Amino acid sequence: MTKTARKIALGVSVVLALVALAADCFATSPSPDSVQKPLAFHATTRETLRVGMSTALSGPTAELGLNVRDGVRAAFVESQTKQTIAGKVLELITLDDGYEPERTTPNMHQLTSDLRVLAVVGNVGTPTATTAIPIAKRLSTPFFGAITGASALRGETASELVINNRASYAQETAAMVNALLSQGIKAEEIGFFTQNDSYGDDGFFGGLAALRSHQPVKQSAVPHGRYRRNTLQVEDGLADGMMQQPLPKAVIMVGTYAPCSKLIRLARENNFNPQFLAVSFVGSEAFQRSLGDLADGVIVTQVVPHYSSDLPLVQQASDEVWPVMLGIGTSRPIDWKSVPRD
Repeated sequence: MTKTARKIALGVSVVLALVALAADCFATSPSPDSVQKPLAFHATTRETLRVGMSTALSGPTAELGLNVRDGVRAAFVESQTKQTIAGKVLELITLDDGYEPERTTPNMHQLTSDLRVLAVVGNVGTPTATTAIPIAKRLSTPFFGAITGASALRGETASELVINNRASYAQETAAMVNALLSQGIKAEEIGFFTQNDSYGDDGFFGGLAALRSHQPVKQSAVPHGRYRRNTLQVEDGLADGMMQQPLPKAVIMVGTYAPCSKLIRLARENNFNPQFLAVSFVGSEAFQRSLGDLADGVIVTQVVPHYSSDLPLVQQASDEVWPVMLGIGTSRPIDWKSVPRD
């Protein structure tokens, strides 16, 4: 139960913020200028506020998508119970893209053009997000709380319609690099295993920039293996990572749980035993299950507060939303501080 709560923390934080934003925009008797542009909300009816989600409900990142969807649903139920938005009903419309951009495109057209949703929330993945954002921009639909740390959603070139609530992949991999260097591992002893797309590239180049902040490093000198998205074809990537000498003492993985798990198993079978680290998008719970005993010692970074945090948002989730998520059905507070950190 505690793992489930931890996993959907991001989904709940996304939706609590979205509900607050909607409440501000649809307060009783708003002035004509009260909705800030370019957030030109266009929910369908006076009674119903439709929020859209194109996310991974199947495929290698399904656990992320399902948990975010469930977190959104729980927050919506709680909002309806408390009547956060007077006279309005929140409706979540969820479409499955399987973590494939080709499926994201028709989903986004349906959500924004046909259903005219208030906002799109909880997208899972970098390739799907970069496909979805241009479609959202055509009708000025806010793109809120995507489960990705991609650079395309950040910085001066990012659309004002994109609202992030998590750290970037560059920040995650930089934190890993800095921690490894502080433990005495040399820059040339750090390797990477990444997905062969914009997601993997974001993590790799973020880590490379962190290495270069400490000393000059040629990209060609960094051990780097890759695999194709939505496949388990990791053998070539492992071979590429093991070609350079000396062998890496640490390998930072920017991928999904199944190929990363297979890489670790094959590495162990070949007596290659570096410190493995993975970014948060790997899906820590599924990753741990797939590895079994081999998960011991593997590090996975996280980008949401711990469920025992004193942050007001986490406390609100503990008191109001977790009971709905966990099927308790009351607003009885849950004392997360009594739960051990595992």
